[in-house]
Amino acid sequence: MEKNNIRQRILLICILALFSTLSISHSLYRWGFGDEIGTVADGYSHLFFDFRMGQNNPPLSKQLMAFPLLFLDLDFPVNQEAWNIGHDSNGEYSSSFFFKNRVSHEKIILVARSVPVILSCLLAILIFIWAKMLWDEKAAFAALITYCAWPAVIAYSSVAQTDMAISLFFFFSIFSFWRFLNEPNKKTFFLLALSTGFAFATKVTAILLPPIQFLINSLQEKSFFNKRLFYLSCAWFLALFILILDYGVLGVGRYVDTFRWVMGNTLGIRESHVYFFGKTYLSHPLYYLVVFLLKNPIPILIFSFLGIVLNWRKKESLFLLIPIALFFLSASRSKIQLGERFILPIYPFLCLFAGHALSIGFTHSNKIFKFGTLLLFSWLIASNTKTYPYYLSYVNEFGGGPNNSWKTIGFIEGGQDVKGVYEFWQSHPNSTLIRAFNMSEIIDWVAPNHPTRTEKVFLALGVSSFGEKENGLKRGSAQWFLKNRTPIKQLGSIWVYDITQDKEASNFTIPNQ
Repeated sequence: MEKNNIRQRILLICILALFSTLSISHSLYRWGFGDEIGTVADGYSHLFFDFRMGQNNPPLSKQLMAFPLLFLDLDFPVNQEAWNIGHDSNGEYSSSFFFKNRVSHEKIILVARSVPVILSCLLAILIFIWAKMLWDEKAAFAALITYCAWPAVIAYSSVAQTDMAISLFFFFSIFSFWRFLNEPNKKTFFLLALSTGFAFATKVTAILLPPIQFLINSLQEKSFFNKRLFYLSCAWFLALFILILDYGVLGVGRYVDTFRWVMGNTLGIRESHVYFFGKTYLSHPLYYLVVFLLKNPIPILIFSFLGIVLNWRKKESLFLLIPIALFFLSASRSKIQLGERFILPIYPFLCLFAGHALSIGFTHSNKIFKFGTLLLFSWLIASNTKTYPYYLSYVNEFGGGPNNSWKTIGFIEGGQDVKGVYEFWQSHPNSTLIRAFNMSEIIDWVAPNHPTRTEKVFLALGVSSFGEKENGLKRGSAQWFLKNRTPIKQLGSIWVYDITQDKEASNFTIPNQ
């Protein structure tokens, strides 16, 4: 038994080491992009219980990512004027924090990204533990491998945003809730309160936890009001206390502002453009369903479905199915729909189902089942390998693959591949670069005095949501390039075209870069 435990731990460590290596190496291809820049800069100020910056989410995950930056001896605040204003609406504070500091922006973001990698490994261990408790060791390793081979998981494990943290604490809270209902004692009670409190202090979407737990408890007890509800209410109260402590007590009023801001945007004060199957919408109730079906490997979709079919009548399935259903429904009803990361917290639950189905397939007595399982698993590993290092841009075969994703789904480009574009431009010094992608201003922050010449003219086009502003292009012309021109370089979500002598293509551009 002891030798078996040692072998199990060694195998667990090896899988997590490989997973961490993939995540970290994936990170090396990207500068800070999108919300990362604001999240990390805001988090650094939150470490000092100053919450004037960043009202879009509670502070815990931002504080965690900013904590290792305390050892870098950074300048703070870098931009005093923006700091005094107290709201970083135009990005002056966050961009100065990254690009005008005494430490390079690449080192700052790499150190900050180490935290979500660690959090993701903790989540992987939790998935392993819960799968083992629900089924057996084989299902546990299968669930762990599914998690570690999931392109979206690898990608967001090295992104310094709140998504991996809320995925961990949301899953931890449901797991602790399951433990408490099966083994009600002081230890499981305080684990439930602690995990729920961490989730509350990470992201506003954690407010879904009490109704999810209330519903599961009611279905288990076949009564809305029962003895366990009292203990649950106490756990939720302690979780709120953890949230208050994270705001330093006196700063908790900022949570009220954050809650109002998030709920206002979610319910429709601000709507986001979404694009799929040739049309642009101002949010759409089917958007996340399309994203889920096209942005995830087909083998994982199949294993997840089979796992649900195998388990849906079992009592424990309530703890997995209800969080998936309510979280997904909440995201689908939101007016802010900005990509796959907003449904990331349901993926760990699906890993449990997928892992169980995978383990049954590999151990099944029928050779056809075994062969089918091996074929699907090989497909998963092959698609993962082929996608490296552009996991954020992954689209499955249903969506035409990454090279044809623009035909089916938008918003796979959020500025994550700007570093590759800049390096391409550096390798062609006598050229003009017309930029039509998100976060193109990062190049100006990194190299404000980069010379522009006209021996060559390149267009860097983001394969993104075509309903939004296209810098460097006339409106509606992005798809013309995608349909009629072949890129000379595909840098993940940004494609580069040589339009030096292409007069027809030049008619669609605005050469003001």
